[in-house]
Amino acid sequence: MGHWKIQVAMATVAAVLVCGVMAYRAPGFVYEVADQRPVPPVETIEYFSDDLDQVYRLYVQLPPGYPEPGTRYPVLYALDGQVATDLYTNAVLPLIRRREIPEIIIVGIGHRGGRGLRLGGTLFDTRRVRDFTPVSDSTFTTAGQADTFLRFLDESVVPFIDATYQTHRDDRAIGGYELGGLFSCYAKLSDPDVFQRCLSIAPRFGRAEDYVFKIEADLAASDTPLDGQMYFVTFGDRSSTATVLADTMRSRRYPDLMIGDAAVSGGAEAGTVESAISDGLRFIYSQPSQS
Repeated sequence: MGHWKIQVAMATVAAVLVCGVMAYRAPGFVYEVADQRPVPPVETIEYFSDDLDQVYRLYVQLPPGYPEPGTRYPVLYALDGQVATDLYTNAVLPLIRRREIPEIIIVGIGHRGGRGLRLGGTLFDTRRVRDFTPVSDSTFTTAGQADTFLRFLDESVVPFIDATYQTHRDDRAIGGYELGGLFSCYAKLSDPDVFQRCLSIAPRFGRAEDYVFKIEADLAASDTPLDGQMYFVTFGDRSSTATVLADTMRSRRYPDLMIGDAAVSGGAEAGTVESAISDGLRFIYSQPSQS
């Protein structure tokens, strides 16, 4: 559980995060040309988690013209919300303008005071280790609380966003980079109903590798349905853990799950990451929600 407070951030750069000309109407996957209306400013919400004893910041970017009567908007939950502008400004806007993805609400989820994080390198913050890793680590005594963080999202953040905005409640995506990519994958596999779409960028599995593969194997052996879209991006060798996991899942032939992956040559510079995110967003939004 938690409590929250909200403020409007009049940041010009952040305000164009999902500027576009398209709208998405539930329940069908319908693109519709909209006029060039101003994009609402980013809303910054501070939300306290009792279980994690942590203040989080939610950066909510609404699409232009919001709210259109009768329109329900898919929501993309972006981990490391304090760098969500760097992650998505250059990736999302052109896709919406070209009608390659629906008009979406972006909810960046970040730690208060974590603005020093940057793309293109290791995003190190012990709070990320705590929240994004599902197994313990002797180096970091707080590691392994991904289940608690996922429960916080599922039971507190998502219901708050759904109650506050015109969301498509059966069309939620989660995206993350590095440890955030690990958590995105973990969240989709450990509780498939929370997020229908998953974008995992350069996931750092580390000590959680065996655990994630076990979750997937247990899921495959059960009758639990797994649907939606999952997309993995790695930088460099295609024999990475993420690619092996994607190949393993493809071999299961989940009937309602689309799986994509790409190995990008070179390092994880900001421009390369943004290009990979664009490809991933095209993939995970290539099909309408099944609900």
